[in-house]
Amino acid sequence: MSTINISDLSTSAKHDTKSQKSQKIWSLAQPKSPAFLFYTSGSTGVPKGMLLSQAGFVNHLAFKIRELSLHKEVVLQQSSFSFDMSLTQIFCALANGGTLIIVPQGVRGDPVETAKLMLKENVTFTIATPSEYLTLLRYGGEPLRQYSSWHHACMGGEVITDRLIQEFSRLDKQNPILTNCYGPTEISLAASFGKVSVSSKEPGVGEPCISVGKALPNYSIYIVDEECRPLPVGYTGEICIGGAGLALGYFDLPELTKSKFVSDPFAAQEDIAKGWTKMFKTGDKGRLLADGSLTFMGRKEGDTQIKLRGLRIELEDVASTLLQAVPEMISECVVTVRGDPQILVAHVVFEAGKIMSDTELQCLVRDLPLPRYMCPAMVIPLQRLPRNSNQKVDRKAIESMPLPTHRQETQPQEILTLSEGELGLLWEDVLHQTTTRHQLGRTSDFFMVGGNSVLLITLQGAIKEALGIAISVMELYQASTLGRMAARISSKKEQQAQEEDIDWDLETEYSASLVFNTRASKSLNSIKYFDREVLLTGSESFLGSEILQSLLKDLNVRRIHCVAVSPQGQTKLSRSEKIVVHKGSLQDASLGLSQNEIIRLQSCIDLIIHAGSIGHCLNNYSSLRVPNLHSTRSIANLALPRLIPVHFLSSNRVTLLSGSTAIPPISLTSYSPPLDGSEGYTASKWAGERILENVARETGLRVCVHRACAVTGDQAPSEDALNALLRYSKLMLAVPRFDNFEGFFDFRDVREVADAITVEALAYPGGKAGDTAAAINAATVESSNPPAAASLRFMHHSSGVKVPVQEFRQRMEQIHGCPFKELGMTEWIDRARELGLEVLITTYLEALVEKKETISFPYLGEGGRS
Repeated sequence: MSTINISDLSTSAKHDTKSQKSQKIWSLAQPKSPAFLFYTSGSTGVPKGMLLSQAGFVNHLAFKIRELSLHKEVVLQQSSFSFDMSLTQIFCALANGGTLIIVPQGVRGDPVETAKLMLKENVTFTIATPSEYLTLLRYGGEPLRQYSSWHHACMGGEVITDRLIQEFSRLDKQNPILTNCYGPTEISLAASFGKVSVSSKEPGVGEPCISVGKALPNYSIYIVDEECRPLPVGYTGEICIGGAGLALGYFDLPELTKSKFVSDPFAAQEDIAKGWTKMFKTGDKGRLLADGSLTFMGRKEGDTQIKLRGLRIELEDVASTLLQAVPEMISECVVTVRGDPQILVAHVVFEAGKIMSDTELQCLVRDLPLPRYMCPAMVIPLQRLPRNSNQKVDRKAIESMPLPTHRQETQPQEILTLSEGELGLLWEDVLHQTTTRHQLGRTSDFFMVGGNSVLLITLQGAIKEALGIAISVMELYQASTLGRMAARISSKKEQQAQEEDIDWDLETEYSASLVFNTRASKSLNSIKYFDREVLLTGSESFLGSEILQSLLKDLNVRRIHCVAVSPQGQTKLSRSEKIVVHKGSLQDASLGLSQNEIIRLQSCIDLIIHAGSIGHCLNNYSSLRVPNLHSTRSIANLALPRLIPVHFLSSNRVTLLSGSTAIPPISLTSYSPPLDGSEGYTASKWAGERILENVARETGLRVCVHRACAVTGDQAPSEDALNALLRYSKLMLAVPRFDNFEGFFDFRDVREVADAITVEALAYPGGKAGDTAAAINAATVESSNPPAAASLRFMHHSSGVKVPVQEFRQRMEQIHGCPFKELGMTEWIDRARELGLEVLITTYLEALVEKKETISFPYLGEGGRS
């Protein structure tokens, strides 16, 4: 093998073209000589090197360019240079006279920043794994929906799921051409191509799109049985590949080369004449269809090699590495893949008489001589490994074992700051498969409690969604402990707070151009008051989920469109044929809806209940402007063409802006929030009310603003302060003393409030709440136009029981029929903490005690509607 070191060439040889003294550099490459020494992902801990030939690589590149009709493309190079996909990215650009955009190290793995870079550089061609695309579209999809230069998106290395197809479909007319590729590195990048259709149907979550297309020119694909005999079309067997792309073999591993690169008994004479006499045994299962398409079906039975986010991992070798690390402590180990997103889980059996604590197991994983993505997220001790009738380890039984939801060893709760507790809740949600809330302390490291790179991106999105803080993945990597990460986020919050100087008139200004949309309303479908379709935001929230249940029970509701549903939140929704899930986010200007979805919803929706919101009083307004205010504008835009009635769930604390703790349900537009953006959640709800008031008055859109008292119930979030106060007061038969509180405790069962809101929302305008479907139907038949009704209304939902905060003990005694003690707040918190009160709640209550100003609570029972 000959090489040229360009550093040894003279300067004139490289640059002196004018004097025509430049030295010609002859290509010494031969078709069968090595082009690259490429290593696998290191599935055994000791990566295997593969020698790819010049001819094999040029063959793949030439046909890729031809098959995809590539020209001078702007290609994104975001894959690691150790990943064979990077070769295609580099040479699809350079071989066509195009431009290669190399993603900076600090941006790699950050979908938001990657999407921004694509827009900035007008990227036209990308190659990535399906999981890369999924995170890119899920978290960076909003700007990409406005982007028209993305022409080609090739993918490979993993199975394509319908979830990914659905995310691509949201790009609407901006959708790139999707191409699926299949082939291990040993056959030079890919052996088959197949176009992927982006369907407009609502796909099922996680269903695989497993066709990987047809063989590329100069490749042969066979399906063989255990004896290497060919199988007929439609039969499942091992995928073997022959042809021009085969690697020259494994570097310095002759026995492995011999076992994997075997003689090709099926090679045609013309292939043999070209020297294509071997085939590679991939270890993958598949079958060929009648049209020549290949269906990929995973690894062979008994083969423990998997691909995780496009990288090969040999599970048995990970287990072996763990065993070798502490052979005197662990006798057996099995590693499996669990969850979505996928994580590695190790089940271990200790040597007789030996045991390791949870902390020691975490340290063991942290120090394994493996890349971080290959380290198990959990190590679970077992008395013995399950075995089948042949006394072999039963991997399927292990894969079906439930994962523990708590640590076996108990630790005293660590007192966290408010920002740490708030972030801890997001960690818990993201790491729900691997950890629980009470495990986390200030020094907990995200990657040591089950986190990985994909979950870190999920956390990045959760931080933006819940806290309104945009923080890069690189910053999260650098501050991976709970304490350091919370400090970094708090610093960004302070920067936001310093920038606040709010003009509330400008913030809530109504654009008169929206009126134009209503002029077409007469030509559109009229609003139905029976067999209705309802759009609901906030279906994952405590109150919103109960409103969803109320809607499901109503026979007059035919379909419920749950909008802006997070991928995690979708699993929380009830299963019903009435429910249509539209995944998205309140952070997106369009709520995550594609233009086609918006048009369809505008044509069929009869009622909107906007129950979705983000944040709490600790947030600054600027962090909630997009999810709470912009989402309300989006709802108004969606409603206006057909004047779809809107019911808006506001906050009871908006009433406190009036200076009173008990007022009737009236407009509060004249009582502006503070200009510094403090009490951000209350401010954002007030601003939402004011925008909808403006829209209602300008256009006649029917709007009802609902303000509910504190809602209670068994399913209340653990971080809900009032529900925690009620729960632990009952448990201890003791209430705290509220020294610096004023106002009233007004709380009501969440189901009662949800039912009241639903009944009001479904009531026929001009009629009364609770009108039957028959009465509504009759009224609609009698007149196609609804009777006149006020375009703007306000409703309060109260318990009707006015309990001054100083009389909380008497109210609890009345409810439960037994005496209660009254304790100082600090003593009450200490006792509740011992019984398991959420750390964030204790920190929040302590912060309220330390405040010098008076804390107010409103009563909403002064009248019912306006």
